[in-house]
Amino acid sequence: MAFSMQACGSPGEETSKPGISSATPMMVTATAGLVSIEAQNAPLGAVLTEFGQRTQIAFLIPEAMKSESVTLSFQRRPVEEVLQQVLLGKFYAVEYRQDGAKKVIARVDLSVPQGPMVSRASAGSPFSSVPTANGSSVRSAPTSTGNLGTARTDLELAQVEHSLRESQEPAARIAALNGIAHRETSEAVNPIIAQALSDRAPEVREAALDMLKYSLDPVPIPALAAMASKDANPAFRVEAMILMMDQLAKDEPSQEDRDTVLSLLNRGLTDPDPAVREFATMQLVDK
Repeated sequence: MAFSMQACGSPGEETSKPGISSATPMMVTATAGLVSIEAQNAPLGAVLTEFGQRTQIAFLIPEAMKSESVTLSFQRRPVEEVLQQVLLGKFYAVEYRQDGAKKVIARVDLSVPQGPMVSRASAGSPFSSVPTANGSSVRSAPTSTGNLGTARTDLELAQVEHSLRESQEPAARIAALNGIAHRETSEAVNPIIAQALSDRAPEVREAALDMLKYSLDPVPIPALAAMASKDANPAFRVEAMILMMDQLAKDEPSQEDRDTVLSLLNRGLTDPDPAVREFATMQLVDK
């Protein structure tokens, strides 16, 4: 089923409803967990209300936010991905419900304030705090208010991993990364973020690399080595090598990891990019 806000009627007849203009067409459909939205300068409140009706998600929307104009176009995308993009730049909280063997979104509250309440939600209220990406460059350092959320369970990590594999839009995959980049510990997170080092989109690889730079927990050396040897961007290859050397310095690497790094540095001596060759040479001289 679909809902259209495009008014119809005979010429000269008043066809628009209060707060809804005939110039704001919108259509929302949802089938088997996949959502399609077409909206042009439509009120955000109306979009979310129809989104909720199609997906059985209850939205709590502040009055001031309902009249915001949005233009959206999604075709058969997962609910979580569409939600992340529709609410990009906003703070909100998500409540889940059990649906058989999986958890699904039951309620989204956009009335949560930025700041203390968000922190309390992360600390253990029924809501998972989900402050969205702030729209800044993907190279900006992670901050406490610039992430998409705080994934606290194995199920949420699995959902993020699924988004990284299945989401078609690079922005959605970056949002998924942001959703797990601010856990109290990165031990379970870094291996998932490291998977994005081989993402097909350079902006996703760059975002993953930046997130791993700020982690105090181990980063998988094989993933870094793969990026350092195969990435098409020489700057990324150098950054991956730098991070890889940092891992050797602060951890107790296995002999296998040491051999991997040494082999990579030797291959770097013949890299087509001079910056990569220079870095590899410097590291081997230091040894």
